[in-house]
Amino acid sequence: MELTRECPMPDADFASELRFWDRELSLKGDYADDILCRLDRDKSEAVFPKYILPYFQSLDSECISVLDVGSGPLSMLTWGTRLFKLVCADPLADAYKELHRKYGYKIEYDIVSVTGEKLYEKFEKETFDVVWSNNALDHSQVPSVMFSEMVNATKKNGYIIVSGSTKEGTRWSFNGLHKHDIYFYEGHLKCESLCDSNNLSKPIILDALPNIVIENTPKESLTISDWWSVVYRKLA
Repeated sequence: MELTRECPMPDADFASELRFWDRELSLKGDYADDILCRLDRDKSEAVFPKYILPYFQSLDSECISVLDVGSGPLSMLTWGTRLFKLVCADPLADAYKELHRKYGYKIEYDIVSVTGEKLYEKFEKETFDVVWSNNALDHSQVPSVMFSEMVNATKKNGYIIVSGSTKEGTRWSFNGLHKHDIYFYEGHLKCESLCDSNNLSKPIILDALPNIVIENTPKESLTISDWWSVVYRKLA
């Protein structure tokens, strides 16, 4: 089952997200150490998700390309730019670039302004060897559509890697950009949406696509804030 009804994000929600990042990039927020790590390619090894590295070894590509969907202003994948070409996608990309200029930060990769549901507007199908999204699926208007677009943007035999916090919507009382609860249960990544006409009653199986298989799954978890990550592979 797939949710087709959109849940538009009010401008106030985007403004709240920008205020958060403005404070963090000023190094006056709660994650100054994390920001400094992401700004330095060598130091960024500390925040790089090293569990994804073995999947790159099986890719038949001389120049591996990676798309970070919902990257925010600073990707967690900075350290990996010595291994692959990184492109980021975020609907607030232009505003983030203004923040980079404001604080004098130089970013080595491009951030493209596009929502996860409309990756097709900026990228051809099967462009990237790996498409990654960290803690951003629940920020989208329709997670199932964003997930499908991520699959479309992935090359055959490539990987789709998604991760996030369990039931982030509930954790934040569905405020700001947190409009969905996403969790891993009974072998599937599922989503319960505040915008669902059934009012959170029916989970949506996000990985019910015929051309992908699960390569690595998390332990089942329904506890709020437990972290999950799922690795998929797109069949040839």
